Amino acid sequence: YRQSGYTFSLVDLPGTYSLNAHSPDEEIAHDVLMGWNEDTPRPSLIVAVVDASNLERNLFFVTQLTSLGIPVVVALNMMDACRASGVEIDVAKLEQRLGVPVVPTVGSRREGTDELRSRLLQLLKEPCVPRSAIQLPDAVAREVDQLADKLRALDLASPESSRGEALRAICTERSFSHPRFAGAREPLKTVILRTRDNLARAGLTWYAVEAEAGYRWIESVIAET
Repeated sequence: YRQSGYTFSLVDLPGTYSLNAHSPDEEIAHDVLMGWNEDTPRPSLIVAVVDASNLERNLFFVTQLTSLGIPVVVALNMMDACRASGVEIDVAKLEQRLGVPVVPTVGSRREGTDELRSRLLQLLKEPCVPRSAIQLPDAVAREVDQLADKLRALDLASPESSRGEALRAICTERSFSHPRFAGAREPLKTVILRTRDNLARAGLTWYAVEAEAGYRWIESVIAET
């Protein structure tokens, strides 16, 4: 569609609850967002369509999207179902906590579409790259920073996305098998395994550190909003 002299091309990616891909559909979504899919350019903006009646499950994915270095707008969809169930959401507070624009929508009736387009246009003109609000334990943050440096040195992640990708590399086995890492698979595998050992010695479960930190933060957001 066209708006104010700009042409927007929308790409509808497969639905997923996490960037820690475990299925072909999730791999497609992850790779397009990372700019690794040869057939699809990396998006300039992300519209995260969130089920307002199931915020807790959906917000974990949003926290991951905010680590990619791409402006994000949250479409808080199915607001009619949310209201019908007796749940009210403080949208302004949710926007403040997430650090990205949040637009209430009812997709089936096109409610909120104009505002959503307006916020997208605003972000295109004045890009605002979000930062993940999740606070990792100090031991995890140190390991993530070191691995992020390695990913940047190998040109496997951008400066904006390297910390998020490092965290996902620690938490998922796919970090060993993705074609993108083929040229650096063994040294990268060695670094990741050492990182997991370090976390284990600190009493942390490597595959759960992102989810545990994410859902602790989400609980506080839900309580406030």
